[in-house]
Amino acid sequence: MITRGYTTRVAIGYFFSLSLFVLKTRAWMYRPYGPAIGFHRRGTPLKRSDETLTTVDENNHIMTLHGSWNSSHFGATGCWCRRPLLLRQAFPSATDEASPLPSWQQIIDLACCASRDEDQDMADALTCRLIQHVPNQLDSFTIEFGPFDDSTDMNTILQGNNDEKASTLVVNDVDRWIPELSDWMDEQFNFLPRWRRDDAQISLAADGGGIGPHVDNYDVFLIQTSGIREWEVSVLPISVEQEYATLVEDSQVRILNMTQIPMETVILTLEPGDCLYIPPRFIHCGTAHSDDCVTLSVGCRAPSAADLLTKLAESVAQSSMSSATRRYVDEELFNPNPSLSGGLTKEVTLRMKDLIVDLVQSFVNDEEAWGDMVGKMITEPNRPIMDYPVPLYDIDADWKSQLGVWGSGTSALNALLMGNGSLRRAEGITFAWSYSEESKLGYLYAQGRSFQINGRRLSEGFVQALLDRISNGPPITKVWLEREINYGLANSDGSDFLCELINEGLMYGDDSQ
Repeated sequence: MITRGYTTRVAIGYFFSLSLFVLKTRAWMYRPYGPAIGFHRRGTPLKRSDETLTTVDENNHIMTLHGSWNSSHFGATGCWCRRPLLLRQAFPSATDEASPLPSWQQIIDLACCASRDEDQDMADALTCRLIQHVPNQLDSFTIEFGPFDDSTDMNTILQGNNDEKASTLVVNDVDRWIPELSDWMDEQFNFLPRWRRDDAQISLAADGGGIGPHVDNYDVFLIQTSGIREWEVSVLPISVEQEYATLVEDSQVRILNMTQIPMETVILTLEPGDCLYIPPRFIHCGTAHSDDCVTLSVGCRAPSAADLLTKLAESVAQSSMSSATRRYVDEELFNPNPSLSGGLTKEVTLRMKDLIVDLVQSFVNDEEAWGDMVGKMITEPNRPIMDYPVPLYDIDADWKSQLGVWGSGTSALNALLMGNGSLRRAEGITFAWSYSEESKLGYLYAQGRSFQINGRRLSEGFVQALLDRISNGPPITKVWLEREINYGLANSDGSDFLCELINEGLMYGDDSQ
């Protein structure tokens, strides 16, 4: 029997258990700060539900939610997109031996693969970063990109035995290569559409380690899985102008000089199982207070207006729409006006502006064209990795034989309908979907690509249920198909659609259910 992890590794063309992490770079939309909601006087509980208790710190700045993670309780606080929230013991199982969260040594081993011949492909593509600084010296931050050569040396560096520098190792896209972690994130953060959630970033640091004060343009959940980390968090967000005005000059790391911003901050100490939610544009600075500090960061995706405009420009440049190919004309060129014959007149600039306005309006008013552009954009990988996922038609005969029934879309779907295994999303791939009432077409977006399923010969319920299950739901099993949409697969449109996704490597068959 081929296990899930083995199937995944073979399907993507690698024979190592974990692979490829790329530096996270995010630049997204500013979210305005909203007013505080529901704050009571100092020490007063806000709500109690079973074992969940919500309180506010003594300065009425940071709300604290006690008890195991529950997305409904989180939403009820009103903190989403508005203000930070401390969640005490939200993820107590993070410290269990059976936890899907990787250990300190697993992350070290991933980052230090350059000297292992069997992982040469991984070493050529993997990007991780080591950030070091001298404590209390903002201008001392340096960054070095991996992969690194020796795990022993890396442990020595992180433990502070390197010229008294404090060090932090950061690795991105961990969920892409650890299926169990990907499943855990799907379960815990299922309130987020898959396209809104980014990757799992993990940082390691010993006492004093950190990446400096900074601000992000996206929501992020900072989960302490080992050790202790202290966070200094601003109680109000800052503008982009304030950020640029306070950047530390000539620094290799994008950090802020908080002394230049007259802003109140709160100090919070996180222990294993605790979580800190930070909305966009709030300054935060984490410092390790133990020698085994491991922090999991689950970030969100949120395109900015500039991102959308850039994608719009790319789309219209490839479009055959009449408004996109229309050019500037000046029919009145020979009208007598010698004094302005060589000048750039207001009439000329307005005429050119009209060209742009007409083009944008015609494109955004075309629901299918605009929806297709947005769907492709929001599912593009933020950190693309070459040759992932690998289509089944690109793997050689030996790999395909090892995959057995999961080696082609047709055989995988047949195995599923016989009650064998399940179909899963490829880990680390962003999915989104939409359905057009006019054309009766369902659209699945993945990896910046679009796939269509014809709804004219299938029920609307079948198409939408299938697309949502693929994008956001648990694995597809025979039981689910029989209960929900088995009748739809009698039509070739449904089965051909699933086979295409499997053959493209965006879904894969697995023996587990």
